[in-house]
Parts: sequence; C-alpha cells; structure tokens
Amino acid sequence: MNYQPLGIVARFPSMRAHATIQASPEAGNGRFELDGNGMMVFSLQSTKEPDEMSVELLDVRIEFKQTKIEAANFGTFEIPAFTITKSDFDLHQTHGTLYRSNKQVKLQLAVRLDPAHFPILRKLGIYRPETVIATESGILDWEAGRHFETHAEPFKLPSPLDFLTVSPGQFDVCTLEVKLYAGSTCEYAEKERLKEVWICPGDDVCLIWLIDHGSPTKITLDPSGIDVTGSTHEIVNPMDTTEYTVTVESGDCKADDQVTVRVIKEGENILHITAPWSGWGSCIWKCDLPEALFGESVIAVEMRTVLCDGGMSVFPQWGYEHTTPDGEHYSGNVYEEWTDIIDQPVAGEWKFSPSGVDDCTKLPGTTGWESGCFDFRLSCK
Repeated sequence: MNYQPLGIVARFPSMRAHATIQASPEAGNGRFELDGNGMMVFSLQSTKEPDEMSVELLDVRIEFKQTKIEAANFGTFEIPAFTITKSDFDLHQTHGTLYRSNKQVKLQLAVRLDPAHFPILRKLGIYRPETVIATESGILDWEAGRHFETHAEPFKLPSPLDFLTVSPGQFDVCTLEVKLYAGSTCEYAEKERLKEVWICPGDDVCLIWLIDHGSPTKITLDPSGIDVTGSTHEIVNPMDTTEYTVTVESGDCKADDQVTVRVIKEGENILHITAPWSGWGSCIWKCDLPEALFGESVIAVEMRTVLCDGGMSVFPQWGYEHTTPDGEHYSGNVYEEWTDIIDQPVAGEWKFSPSGVDDCTKLPGTTGWESGCFDFRLSCK
C-alpha cells in the first residue's frame, strides 16, 4: 500500500508569548518578564510513522511589549517594543513532531537575532546575526479548539549576552473566536450572515454573534458599551449609520468583530451592486440581493449603470427584470443617467440585458464579458 500523506494547517490567530529572563549571579542576579501577543501558523504533515506528524512553521507574528532588564553589575538595559515575524526564524532549523495519540508536541525553534531587525542588539555589542535554539514541548490539539501550549527548558543567549538565561515559559493560545452578523431579522442574520445592512430610521436590525473555541465570561456590544453576556443577539435601531463591535472576553483572552448598519439619509443612500455575466450564449447579467440586506421601510427609487472599478461601462443602456422575494415583478430600462424605476422593493433577483444586443457571445480565446455595475438610489416608504 502506498503512503498517502495527510496535511493540516493549524492557525492560531490569538497567541500569548511569555519569557522569563534570568541574570547570572556574576551579573548581580535579577529576574525579568517579557510578554507578547500575536499569531502562528503551522503545517502538520503525516509521516510514515502512523502516530507522528511533522510540524513546520509557516508564519508567525508576535508583538512584544517594552521592558527593562536590570542587572546589578551591568546596569539597566532598555528593550523597546519589537515585533518578530517568520523572517526572524531560521525555518530550516525550525521544526517539530506531533504525536497524534497523546497530542504531545516537541518543537525546535531557531530564532535569528539579527541586529538589522533589532537595533538594540548593536548597542549590546552584537553586530552579526546570531541563532539561538529553544526546545519546546507541550500540547498541540487542533481538534479540541485548536489548543496549543508549550513549555521550554532554559537556554543562554549568545555572547555578549551570555550572562542572561531565557526560559520561555510558554506559548499559549487564545481559542476564542467571534463573528458578528446583521440582518433585518435574527433568522435572516443567521442565514445570510451579512457584514452590512441598509435601513431607514426606525427600522429594527438584528445583530447576532457566533462564538467558537471557548466560553466567554463577558460579552460587550459597542458603541453603547452594553453588557450582553449570556445572550446571542441584540435588536438595534440606530438613527445614524453606525459600526457595531462585539467583544468577547475570558480571562486575558479577548476577540472582537464588527458590522456596519447604514441608515438612509440624503447623501447616504447610494447602494452599488455588481451583476456578473451569466455565461456563454447568454445576454443576461444577474445578481441576487438578499432580503436580510434591507430594513422593512427601504425602497429603490432610481437606478443608473456605472463604471466597474474605474473601468469601462459594459453597455450604456440596459433593460431589467426584477422579481422580489414575494413574487412581484418589475421591469424597465436603465441608462447612464439616473432613471426613475418606480418605487419598488430592493431585495430579490435582478436580471439585466443590454438594449439592442441579441448576441452576447464573445470571440474564441477571450474570457467573456466583464460584470455590469449599477447604482441604486435608496429611499424610505
């Protein structure tokens, strides 16, 4: 039987890194902490040993806070805030093994201390890149909330920093994740999962939040700052366009997400849509606008065809057919100037056909027609 490798990418977007720095007795002792927050991405690949998976570092970004190291016989070292990325690792020497049976992981992290990236090193007498090896062991379980936690044995930094010993206590992962969605009803919000909706002043909007990989002890909804712990949704009806943020917390672990509720007012009522071409042999450009996108009082009053992303307008004149979710039918023409389209709902299926064009087939070897773009001027009933 041929060996078939299994590959998994484990992403840890909310990670805490902590290191303890110890000065030697000759330096006057002293114990100091170094803390950072960031993310890591690992590639897990199966091997010919059924219980073992190789671990490779794909990406990393950890932002460390400013700190001071005070050693009685050497004075005070001020270490400004700094960030390490994958360019600060020797990826050829950074690798590990995950044992699937017990989720234990052993990692060798080869960190490159490059004075070009860390100017503080030049002040301390290090002018060439130095690589230090930290051997970590712990748990890596991507199935149970993508849990990751490691502990390391102490190691010494290179000369002239060899009077300092580092023990990187651990990397641990904030497993909390939250997604915030909006919709004209809670049912629509959960189904369509929109990040933006349009309403008239007084219309209700349901905001729902979905939480993964953790049980938060506190949930806050801004800009009002209200505590919504224990709930999964909130009904809002802002009078002005508002960006809402939900923040979930558990201990030092925090995650947040945003949605925008756009309130229709003069000068804030233009909805831009893109209608892709339906394909070969078709003269129809089509898009569907979900009912969740609009409050119950929103209507469309005018429309025009516009350029897509600064490119050329596909055609200057179109015919349209609009079928609402309730089965109502509307039709008419659209031009480059604002066109009255008779007050009608906005949600539903929109089909556009270029006026006076019967054959939309492109020549062989081309990719087809570009999308058509249109603006709606929205208003309230």
